[in-house]
Parts: sequence; structure tokens; C-alpha cells
Amino acid sequence: MADKYIIGTRGSLLARTQCTQIKNQLEDLTGDEFSLKIISTEGDENTTLPLWQLDGKDFFTKELDAALLKGEVDMVVHSYKDLGSERPEGIKLAAITERYHSEDILLFRKDLPVSLKGGGSIVVGTSSPRRISNLEKYLGSIFPYNPSVTTENLRGNVNTRIEKLRAGKYDAICLALAGIERLAISPDSMKELDVLLEGLSFMILPSTLMPSAASQGSLGIECLEKRNDNGVLLSKLQKVHHELTAKEMKSERAAFQTYGGGCHLAVGIQANLIGDSVVRIEKGEVDGKQIDSVVIENQSLNVKRPIFIGMNDVHYGEGCFNDKLVQKVSYSPAEKLNQTTNLFVSSRHCLKDLNKYSEGHHLFSSGVSTMKKMAKEGLLVHAAADYRGVESIQEITSSKAVQHLLKGNHSWKVLTNEDSTSELGETIPCYKREVADVDSEYETDLKKVNSFFWTSYPQYEIFISKYPFIKTKNHFCGLGKTLDTFNKKSIAVTPVPSINQFIEASK
Repeated sequence: MADKYIIGTRGSLLARTQCTQIKNQLEDLTGDEFSLKIISTEGDENTTLPLWQLDGKDFFTKELDAALLKGEVDMVVHSYKDLGSERPEGIKLAAITERYHSEDILLFRKDLPVSLKGGGSIVVGTSSPRRISNLEKYLGSIFPYNPSVTTENLRGNVNTRIEKLRAGKYDAICLALAGIERLAISPDSMKELDVLLEGLSFMILPSTLMPSAASQGSLGIECLEKRNDNGVLLSKLQKVHHELTAKEMKSERAAFQTYGGGCHLAVGIQANLIGDSVVRIEKGEVDGKQIDSVVIENQSLNVKRPIFIGMNDVHYGEGCFNDKLVQKVSYSPAEKLNQTTNLFVSSRHCLKDLNKYSEGHHLFSSGVSTMKKMAKEGLLVHAAADYRGVESIQEITSSKAVQHLLKGNHSWKVLTNEDSTSELGETIPCYKREVADVDSEYETDLKKVNSFFWTSYPQYEIFISKYPFIKTKNHFCGLGKTLDTFNKKSIAVTPVPSINQFIEASK
């Protein structure tokens, strides 16, 4: 005989939708019957002031906690980021669900980028101190034509916020992608979302500039710690627990606590598992101090100067040698892109004449530096692969909400080196590598180098063929395709989240 359980949830469309998804999942896994009970919270009722200006804490959870402790419901479902570190005695976290999208999404009307040509400013709606700090500091550098950015208070559920954007109260609004995605995967809520997203465009904010809130994108499911059923419900709830997500959450929440926690915190904290490593980003402001950190947990970098950085158009100062051997020669692609497609720009060397033939295409970039260069030329980049590689682009564009905004376009073309291939789709050559003539003094300089940072595996191969003594040195590279290739070739290399991290470690 099937057991019956009551799930406590907030009453917003998003809360009801995500709770219904958990309900359906549990019914499929257990054969039991689960029903929803709507519980109003203080955070839902007071939508005038930002949360950090309200007295008290646990604005979205304490009413659900009370219902659980009184036995009015058997379990509660929260957005995990809403759960404080200090939970009421007697309540147990039973499961942390898998998260697919931790990033923030910026929504704006489609004509906004064009209106900024020649200079301008934009107002972004948000009430989060974290978003306020990072949006005002970094968004202008990656948005077309580099506008100045200010923020204004925005509260309410997802639907209400988008409606305020459509009404022209803001130029753009910032939301959690995971929240919109949960609405998009439910047919009923998607009908409403479909109308709200009409005429809007988007940008997925890169994690290394604007990381999300700690625990964003996952759900936390709680029940009574000493429920009188010999742990039966707890074992059922653990069927939806996702251990890899839990590891990321543990890292984020531990960092969150080092800053004192709370909804007033103006620091984004995001952790992602890359292979066996946890990469954690912290960015924002605390007591007037800028926070800017990208680290691989439990990693001790042994970077000794002099160092080599595989760039030939950026100089990093004394004790840093550049690539003078491998030159990049850019050219416009011979093939004209006549049909709308998703266009992935793999390198800053692929930008020659891009603004002449990219109109109508959905643009994506490999990294934030390329995204910045494209934005300066007035190009809208919907997302950057950032430090996670093209897998992150595949994950982002698998989102039903993003697919809806892209009008269901699934075809890809990749602007890249003439010798490259891509798992995303057809490649279009835009630059080539040429080996330059260098004098003997350059070889003398390289012999002084202790640590090498490579921007691509082909670059490493070219150097090794000319300077085989490099093999015995310490080698480093970023995360993603370059690291994968080194590993497949069984060449010892240490992953580093960014060139800046590599430089800092050498000081």
C-alpha cells in the first residue's frame, strides 16, 4: 500500500513548479503519493524593500520550518540558497538535488544593444547586494558598446520581475538561470513564461566576473530529524540526493560562512567540479575591500620565476617572458554565414571583420577576454565558455529557457584555427599559426625559465620541437581543452584557473 506525504512549499509560481517537479520525481521513484501544501512566508509578503534591509532572518523559510516542526507537513522543499547555516533544532537536511545551471542570466529587450551605439548607460533591476556590486563593476565591460551600469531595487517573483522589465521600468534585470529553467521545463508554467520572454534577449553572466550566490541552482529537501517512522521517509528522500552537487555546495557554503553569511553579503561564491577538483570563485566586496579570487581547492601551486606565459600580444612585466615563436595570423573566413546559426568564437584571433558578417547570428565566446573585445565592437555575446570549456556552452544551450530565447536554433559553426576541430560543430578557419624567426638570445632567455604556462597544446608542441630542453621544466595550463589534450598525451601539467592566478602564485 502506498504511503501518503504532504510537502510544504511557498506559493510563488516558481516554488510551486519546482516542488511539483520534486513531487513527480519522488512518486516515480517510490510509488508513494505526495501532495502540496502552500505556506506563505514573510519574504513573499514583503516585496517592497530589499531583504537585507528587513529586520530578522530566514525570510523564506521560518514559516515552513514551523509547519514542519508542528507536523502539519512531512517535508519541505527550499531553494537551497535560502537556507541559513543555522537550522532549527529537530530539522534535518535530507537531500540536495542536482543542479544544472548555477549562473545568473541578464534579460533585456532585443533592441537595447543597438540603442547604446555611440555610448550610453543602462539600469539593471536587482535587490541583491552581490549582484549590485558585481554588475556595476563588471557588466559594462562585456555588454555591447561598454555602457555605464547602475542598479535599482527589484523584488517579487520571477514573473513579476519580468513584467516590470517589459513595462520599461528597467533596461535589464538579473535573475537566476536555474529559476527560469524550472519554469521552462514544466508545460504549464512554460505557457506563461513563453509570453513573458517574447521580444527579449539574454546574456549568461560569466562566473569569473559575476559568480552566483552560494548554493544557487540546487534545492534542499528537509524533514524531521527524529521522525517516528524508523527513517523510512529519509531514505526515500535520499533517492533524489546528488552527491557531486553536494560537494560543490559544501565548498560554497564554507566560503560563505567565512564572510559571516547573510543576505547582506555582497560576494558571489561559485564552486564547480572540474574532474576531481573543485574550482571556487569569490568576487564582490566586503567592508570596502574588493574580493577577487579563483582557486582550485587544496591545491598548492609551485610556480617559480622566471616564468613564461604563452601570449605574444600581452606583456606581464619583469620576470615574465612571452611567446615570440608562435605568431597568429588572422583573416576573414572565406565562407559567408547566410543562415542563422549559433556562432562560437574560439579565440580573440577570430575577430577580424566579425562585425561585418555576424549580424543575425547568436554569438558565444571561448573566454571572458574575447567576450570583452567583442563587446567593445558592439557585439552581443550570449555566453562565454569561461574556465569550464565548451562543455559549459553545451550545458547552457541545453537549457529549455535558453533554447526558447534562441528560438530553438541548434546548429553550430565554430570560428577557430585552421587545424582545429570542435565537438560543437563545423569549423570555419579564421587564423593560422606561423613559426617566426627568433634570435639565439630568445633561447637563452627560455633556458632561464622555471615555469611555463601554455595557452594551447599545439603551442607546446612547436616549442618542444625547437627547444627540447623545455620538457624538464614545470608546465601549467588552464582548464578545458588544453588540459584534456595534455592529459591524453600523458604529459605532466598542473591546471590553473587563470593566467592571473599563475602570476600571483609566482610572486
